Parts: sequence; structure tokens; C-alpha cells
Amino acid sequence: MAKCNTKMRTIRRKNVKTKEQIIILPQPVHVMSHELQDLVRANIIDAYQIGDVLESTVRENQKMALKYLDWCKGCCHAAVPCSDEQAEAFVIYAANQTTSKETLQKWVLSLKWIHRMCGMEFDIPARVKRRAKAALNTGMVKPPKQSNPITAEILDYLMTKVNTAKRSEMLPMLILMMQHSIGGRIDEVRLLTRHQTRIHDDGTADVLIARSKTDQGGVGMWRMLNRTTYGYWIRYQKMHGCESKYLISRENGEAFTEGSLKAVVRAFLRQFDVDASSHGARIGFVQDAFRAGVDIGQITKYGGWTSAHMPYYYLRSLSVPEVGRNLGVLMGR
Repeated sequence: MAKCNTKMRTIRRKNVKTKEQIIILPQPVHVMSHELQDLVRANIIDAYQIGDVLESTVRENQKMALKYLDWCKGCCHAAVPCSDEQAEAFVIYAANQTTSKETLQKWVLSLKWIHRMCGMEFDIPARVKRRAKAALNTGMVKPPKQSNPITAEILDYLMTKVNTAKRSEMLPMLILMMQHSIGGRIDEVRLLTRHQTRIHDDGTADVLIARSKTDQGGVGMWRMLNRTTYGYWIRYQKMHGCESKYLISRENGEAFTEGSLKAVVRAFLRQFDVDASSHGARIGFVQDAFRAGVDIGQITKYGGWTSAHMPYYYLRSLSVPEVGRNLGVLMGR
């Protein structure tokens, strides 16, 4: 049930820099009043400008909330406040619209997010949670498809194919190498900066991930670029680099968007017939580290996960003998 937040702040009107910043507005008045739309707009702009969370997170929240708002528009419902019956009806609709477990969970959480943007509190009703869980358990919603891993072996293969004279090939190669080296997401790689890089005499470098999906508060975590990756970055800078505060950037020195980097990597992998996405490098990192005998707890901590659930999930494609050999190493046998 939605409740008005007594600490609702005063609306501050700010100019939007780009049309892409706010994608959920405007809405019909029967879905959301003009006053609430003003408040939502101000809160979203604040989220972008203050930087408490990643820009990609703000945009992802909007994309999920847009599904709910479109449903409200079609059903002639007011989006907020949302009744228990309305929330349950939306979850039933959502479960029939997606085959992804992750997407359904995000759609359910979007109810909470849109209420927060309207200055209201919303606790997802227990029966709505049960309805979503039932959809998952009965197979209405399938687990998300996992990318094929991009292991060190695949990276070595790609290195032999890359034409270093072409920026369009060297850049995605560098991105994948950096992802694999730090075990990071592509959104973390794109925001690595030069002034937060520590170079060592052995040819490696430490880079600071200032903020990530699981570190929205910006505590930060240092990761290592191995000798091969850092050497490749130096080579890339000499051939195609430019003046920028970022380790990788557009030709004008500005940071890439997450979507544009994913598109660059996707085209590169397709060019060399590698069936994987950019996230495959993070999966490959987990599998390579596990094969090398690294403890799953250390992998989890280094990769920035809050639990070992995802690292274990990424190991599902390994063969039983591989897992057995690794466990033998860990047990000293």
C-alpha cells in the first residue's frame, strides 16, 4: 500500500540537458497528475546531477517503470498510488510478457521506484510477491540466457586476428581484455580514469572502480590490469589515443555510453564469429580464475559481487571433471 512521504521535499525545476535523460514523461493526466510529473522530473534530474547512483541505473529504472506506466495507460489506471489489487494485476500481466526471471523482478521493483520518485513509500504486498514467485516456480518465466564465456584462450585467439591499425578493432579488443583482467562490467571499464591508476614497475597497473552496480555509494575498489592488458592499453594510446581523463574514450575525449560500448564489442565479436556478448569477459574471468584454483570467496570479493550466487551460476557451463580437478587443488589433493 502506498503512503505519502511526510518528508517530501520542495520541487526544484531544472533544465534537462538532453531529451534522453527522462524517458518516462510526459504521461496522460489520468495516469499521473501534472504536479506528480513535475516532482518525478525533478527527482530524476537530481539523480542524474547529484550522481548518487550510476546514470545507467537511473535509465534502467526508468525503462522498467515505463512498462508499468504503459500498462496503466492501457488499462486506464492511475499509476500512483497503486492498490494491492492493481499491483497483483500488473504482475500477472508482466509474467505473461517476459521470459526472463531478472526482468520480471525488475518490473515488480519498478512499482517501488516510481512511488519513490513521486515522494511516496510503497511496500510490495506479500500476495504480489507470492504471485511473482509462483510465476517463477511454475515455469512461466525462464531464467535469463547466459552469455558464452570469453576466456583467456578466446582472447588469445582474438589477439591474433586484430588489425591494430584499425581503431574499430583495437578498441573492443582492449575493452574485453580490461573486463577480463579486472573481472568487471563494461560500465565499470568505461569510467576508469587516468588519475585513479597506479602503475607498477612490473608492468601491471591498479585501477580504481569508483562506483559500480553493487557499490552505488561510491566506496570504490582497486583492481589490477595485468601486464598484457596494460601493455596493450599503452600501445592503443600511442596509435589511437587522445587527451582524456578516461582510460578509454571517444575521439573527442568524452566518455562512451554503456550502450555504445556494448554495440562496438558486439560488432567486433560477430566479425570474428565469437558467439558471446561483452559480459562474456566477466564470465570468462570467473571460469579462468576457478580453473586456476582461486577460491570462490576470493573470486566473489574481487569481482565485486555481494554473494557467491552469480559466480557459481557462471560456473555452470564447466564440465564435471574440470570442477572436480579444481576442488582437488583447493583441498590439496
